[in-house]
Amino acid sequence: GDTIVLDDVGSQAHMGAIVGKSLTLVGRPGVRPRISRLHVEGIGPSGSVVVRDLYGRRSWTEPWLTARDCEGVLLLDDLWATSEESVTLDLVDCASVILRRCRVEGAYYGFTPIDVPTISAVRSSLSAYECELIGPEGQAGTSGFSCTGGGYGGTTLELRDSSEARVASSDLIGGPGGLGGWSSSGPCSDGAQGAAAEVDATSRLDLVATDVFGSIDGGGATSTTAGPE
Repeated sequence: GDTIVLDDVGSQAHMGAIVGKSLTLVGRPGVRPRISRLHVEGIGPSGSVVVRDLYGRRSWTEPWLTARDCEGVLLLDDLWATSEESVTLDLVDCASVILRRCRVEGAYYGFTPIDVPTISAVRSSLSAYECELIGPEGQAGTSGFSCTGGGYGGTTLELRDSSEARVASSDLIGGPGGLGGWSSSGPCSDGAQGAAAEVDATSRLDLVATDVFGSIDGGGATSTTAGPE
């Protein structure tokens, strides 16, 4: 496939859609340009899409990345991606999504519906290597004459409908709880940490040499290997 090299565009941001073709999308070395929205769809069985050396940040209610009906390989390499008010990576019917040396963060506190994970995989296969995967941050409490506690953090990785994921040599971190507010009588409590993963009964999560911070919920199959890959 073709290669597109993105350069810095100042305060603006690139947006893109890759439909039905192989492509490499890469930031110019030393620049790491911002891309605010990326949609990938219809990669054939022998096709591949590579996205490398970019900063992905979505400022509205849509995911930063949506991937649909991909039979080929989608490789996200050396990315930093986040979304302010939605899922960061939204994967549906994708046969092979690979994250390598990525930092993927969930929504920011104050904008986070508690049921929005950082990564959502439906009928999809995901592998992550040498990554930091971090859940949405809980909403901060309010301060004043009386105060409220912080909201609890969100789920980092959600696997549904016969999805599978392998996370190796990485950190899988449930969303941090929001900070509690303050009142004249003292602080209110901080929110609880969110789940590192939610794996439904039809899905599977394999962890290899990965540090997990937060619970793994949902009743699906999970394995943990402490040693090297």
